[in-house]
Parts: sequence; C-alpha cells; structure tokens
Amino acid sequence: MWTDGTVHYRNHWSCFTGPLEAPFFAIGSGTEFALGPLHAGRTAEEAVRIPSEYDSLTGGPIHTAKLSPIPNPPNTPISGV
Repeated sequence: MWTDGTVHYRNHWSCFTGPLEAPFFAIGSGTEFALGPLHAGRTAEEAVRIPSEYDSLTGGPIHTAKLSPIPNPPNTPISGV
C-alpha cells in the first residue's frame, strides 16, 4: 500500500504492478475460493477462513490489521513493503 491510498502488488519478480483498481484482491493458493466471499461482502478474515475449509494449502493463524487513512500523504511507498 502506498501512502496515497493506492495498492500495488509486488509479483514474484519483485516488480510492482498497479495500482490495483478492483474493489477486492486475493493472492495465493486459495485465491479462487477467497474471491467468492469477498464478492459477497464478507470480511478479509472470512475470505481466508472459508477457503481453508476447501484448500489444504490455505490456513494457519489468520491475522488482520485495520489501516487508517494518512492525511495529505506524499506519493511514496510505505517503508518495508
């Protein structure tokens, strides 16, 4: 996520895409299973928990974080991304 609120995906070649313009996005082995709950308005946590019931490579502890907007942000990547 960039400080201007846009989200960019770093692919397996470490290149940034984006910005992503979809209302939701999923990545990983459970992507196809996660898109359904997201489209239905479920939370990100549910969009991981539900696929974990059907995909043996999805699961483990689920951690969530809530992000708040940054007022008047510069257009630079957030450190550590």
